[in-house]
Amino acid sequence: MAKQWEMIRLPSAKEAAERPVEMLDLFEIDDDVYQMPKNPSAGVALEYLDIATDQGPEKATKWLMEEAIGEEGYRALREHPELPVDDLERIIDAVKDHYLGSKNAGPTRRSRGGRKKKRSG
Repeated sequence: MAKQWEMIRLPSAKEAAERPVEMLDLFEIDDDVYQMPKNPSAGVALEYLDIATDQGPEKATKWLMEEAIGEEGYRALREHPELPVDDLERIIDAVKDHYLGSKNAGPTRRSRGGRKKKRSG
């Protein structure tokens, strides 16, 4: 017997836009903690795929990094005088896994960029 089709009802985009965005700490430089959204919108993954298809995976990854950690976070990494390649790779992998590979991400409003906060204590 054929499975009955059921429409998928998505959460309200208006309500999601009004909710505060929960953030995750990603990396720290000189007591500044750079964050990314805890539950990024799957729309970001779709935009990543569009950019990867049209412009290549390197441009898509750069765009995703700026989307996740913001221009300030991206600049902090880019301008760090002794950023180890291994650490950069770990950060990029964490962002890509979180945005593109997470099955636990719930709906939230789409946040342009990450945040920076002072480390507490």
